[in-house]
Amino acid sequence: GWDGQNPDVQLAVDIIPTSWLDENRTGSTEDVIVLAPQNERVGNPVEMRSMLELVNDFTARFSVDEDRVYAATFSWGSTLAWAAMAEQPGLFDAALIVSGFPVSEEQAAIIAGLRTPIWITHATSDPVLPVDFGRGSAETLGAAYAAAGATSDEIADLVRFTEYGDDAFAIPDTCLAAPIAFFD
Repeated sequence: GWDGQNPDVQLAVDIIPTSWLDENRTGSTEDVIVLAPQNERVGNPVEMRSMLELVNDFTARFSVDEDRVYAATFSWGSTLAWAAMAEQPGLFDAALIVSGFPVSEEQAAIIAGLRTPIWITHATSDPVLPVDFGRGSAETLGAAYAAAGATSDEIADLVRFTEYGDDAFAIPDTCLAAPIAFFD
């Protein structure tokens, strides 16, 4: 989130960016590069294009394995990830969508065309975005993968949906339903 007065809030309060750097959470000592930009909430597609410019510029200037670029989003960031995967197919090799907004059928069709793995997580009692957003996105993506010719076994590998019940939270922050383990 960004309101012009909270620099680095995405690092201070969101577990997602900092988790990539914690081998206890990832199970790996491998080096990673984490970009954790804020958005100015000026609307999509402006924010999405800004994010794409950042990622494209960064991967062009630095030593980045372009076959291992992942998106991990929380809440509004999901809208940027869905739009970016539709705008520049193949940029992200997988995505983790945490407590996000729904994917559109058009976006899902593009994502499914490249067989991009998506893991969607959502809390049952999310006070901000209904869990049906996560469930619905998983269903929309599953249907898009099926339409693109994926088998049910392939779809099960490509689209994961995890719903976290209230007992999964030590602190009552049911909006941030992030898994500890990420893509292999």
